[in-house]
Amino acid sequence: AQAEVEHETHRSPSVYVAFPFPDAPKEWGDKPASIVIWTTTPWTLVANLAIAVHPKVTYAAVEVGDQVFVVAEPLVEKIAAVLGWKDARICARVKGEALDRRRARHPFIERDSLVVLGDHVTLEATGCVHTAPGHGEEDYAVGRAYGLEPFAPVDKGGRYTEEAGEWAGQGVFDANPKIIARLVERGALLNQPNATIEHQYAHCWRCKKPVIFRATEQWFLKVDHNDLRKKA
Repeated sequence: AQAEVEHETHRSPSVYVAFPFPDAPKEWGDKPASIVIWTTTPWTLVANLAIAVHPKVTYAAVEVGDQVFVVAEPLVEKIAAVLGWKDARICARVKGEALDRRRARHPFIERDSLVVLGDHVTLEATGCVHTAPGHGEEDYAVGRAYGLEPFAPVDKGGRYTEEAGEWAGQGVFDANPKIIARLVERGALLNQPNATIEHQYAHCWRCKKPVIFRATEQWFLKVDHNDLRKKA
């Protein structure tokens, strides 16, 4: 319940991750292309099913060396500075709505990540939002709009379930450095593996520890029919 959540200063990992586009448009050139997300919860990448972009924002295909990266155009200079991109060159531009339903590839799991549209997308990081429908309210809402399952392979103890495959049994926070290492191994991490950020993060108001969000089945009892309230 949101009423039991407080936000406290917390230091989290800070990762910029490339999701490859297997079939990039020809106007982006002939170099391998990826869409770039940023997250402070690497553990949720196990449940990633989509990447959200804003329909009205212009996105840039940025050529950096022998690769092309897609990010929101207003953020190109900022991202280039953070990631140390040298001689970055915009080779194409496209509205977010034109990226709708394009498929990228998950960086370390053999499945696609669907590009979806969402008005909740902001221009704070890359303009491309990692989306795990089972681990966030906005993620759940946009996932539902696109028919994506609320995949949440985490149990009530904060450990991955068998649905998480090789990560099963591991505590999600313990898995963060291992997932970052996997991103490095796959060449999908664009910044330094030890990068962190200090920000406001959800904590339990009782135990004061960080919390996670996961979709669960819930039951509700309707008591305002057949005069049930009056009979109580």
